[in-house]
Amino acid sequence: MSIPFLVGHKTILRPIALSDAPIFTRWMNDPMTRRYLLCRLPFTEMAEEAWIKKQVDLSQNPNDLVFVIETKDEGKPIGTMGLHRINWVDRNATTGTILGEPESRGKGYATDAKMALLQYAFETLNLHKVISRAFSANVKSIEYSKRCGYVVEAVHKDEVFREGKFEDMTTLACFYNNWKKATKKLKR
Repeated sequence: MSIPFLVGHKTILRPIALSDAPIFTRWMNDPMTRRYLLCRLPFTEMAEEAWIKKQVDLSQNPNDLVFVIETKDEGKPIGTMGLHRINWVDRNATTGTILGEPESRGKGYATDAKMALLQYAFETLNLHKVISRAFSANVKSIEYSKRCGYVVEAVHKDEVFREGKFEDMTTLACFYNNWKKATKKLKR
């Protein structure tokens, strides 16, 4: 039984555990999951275990919080989400999401989990701004971020070289007021 840290309507976010290494390895080596990530090298279970050990020790890594997204009804792990590079002075962070289970995509799980994470970021951690970056071609990611209250701040031309060509990256940002408006809109 998982111990939830954050609870949404459809999802829970729980701390990552060493036992998650095999599923993370499967997700990260899947070409469809990696398609819009900045991952270029294969992932091994040993490397994932080392990464998890680093993430769970908040005394060594207090600026990164990573969670497993689970479906609320079944408790099935479907992805990860985190607040990264938390800047406690300027009160901002970057967020990232991976939905590793293909059947979980397009069902509102990422939006639900992101709204719970943003509530935590703004109302508990007192962050001012949460940033997200996506490949400009990843329209679904950009649209889901907008549903959560993000606005496009910039498009970075030819930012990443991937699969033989340069691609643009879009930077989005969410502030407390935008998140609150999105919360009301999603409740309707």
